[in-house]
Amino acid sequence: MLAADNLPLTNYPVSRKIERYAGSYSVALSARLVRFSLRHVRSYARQRDGDGKPWGEQPRRRESFLAFRDLMELRVARALHKIGIPWHEVCHFARYDAKKLGNKDHVLSHHRFLTHDRQVFKHDPAELKSLTAPIEYDEQGIPIRWNISQEWNIAAPDAVVVIDPRLSFGSPVLCGCYVPTYILHQALLAEDGDYHTVAEDYEVRVTQVQLAHRFETMLWEDYAISS
Repeated sequence: MLAADNLPLTNYPVSRKIERYAGSYSVALSARLVRFSLRHVRSYARQRDGDGKPWGEQPRRRESFLAFRDLMELRVARALHKIGIPWHEVCHFARYDAKKLGNKDHVLSHHRFLTHDRQVFKHDPAELKSLTAPIEYDEQGIPIRWNISQEWNIAAPDAVVVIDPRLSFGSPVLCGCYVPTYILHQALLAEDGDYHTVAEDYEVRVTQVQLAHRFETMLWEDYAISS
């Protein structure tokens, strides 16, 4: 077993492919992860399919759950709406015109769209291209891992938070040791803020506990999500 001070930041090889419904995120959690308004996320989920089902709806209770690929779509949809494209046009493209680009499923999140096909909206903003930076893609250009701490600009030199649907059911985890951030956050609260004790208990670095705490605090704090 690796010593706590020698945990690598590089990704461990993960061979499992991401299924369409991998990951599980409520509409409310999706809005917080993507930093988008709850109204738009709920609207997006309702408009994705003609039968009214969300993009990655899973059969549990009465609440709709989104998948990892849905989060990737919502990031781009938010950026398109932010640069002035009407919301109904974004939804219309995602729902009806995806086949024109030869990719039926989650076309907005595809690497090709962000680097080339984004011009279909007659916009060529650098902001869209920059959306690829925190994302790791597979050989087909499909997003498979999200460095969310990089996107939120809170990554530390030796601590990174990633979302990978093949790990911990898609919960945000620390890269390298892959401990879910919410576990470290809750442990820290139970230990009255003793970072060193939590780091020793979970065999991680203090800086990783600090990042997990900061991430979870930002995730659940009250803030005004832009519309």
